[in-house]
Amino acid sequence: MDDTEFELVENARSGLSHYSLERLKTIAPTFRERSAQRLACVELIAEKERELARLQMGGVSRKASFALSLAMIAVVWPIALLGAWVYFQPFFTKPEPVRAKPPAVKQSLPSPASMPEEPNQELLPEPLPPMLGEPPPISGGG
Repeated sequence: MDDTEFELVENARSGLSHYSLERLKTIAPTFRERSAQRLACVELIAEKERELARLQMGGVSRKASFALSLAMIAVVWPIALLGAWVYFQPFFTKPEPVRAKPPAVKQSLPSPASMPEEPNQELLPEPLPPMLGEPPPISGGG
């Protein structure tokens, strides 16, 4: 493009710059192919779409950063709470009071009247066989 064509496109751009993106997309096909007005429209459409995409990416980037921050907090916070609980648990438990042993009370043997006359056979263990019931032989130190 030579200087005169560039100047014509710049003049057309300044005349079309106040239109919205939708309006530029509508009127661009109405101009002659490779005319200064059509080139100006295409350039303005590209600039406005780039600016719109940059703004949208900024919004998406902020949302992604916020989501990442929340995810990190969701991962780190429970671990920090667990660590704090383990660390501070000994400080919050009260030691049990020391109790003096109660004095020993002699218990009297039950009276023969209160003892059952016949032992309950179910509670007694079976007697050992004769071989197992004998104590082991003591060997002499020889």
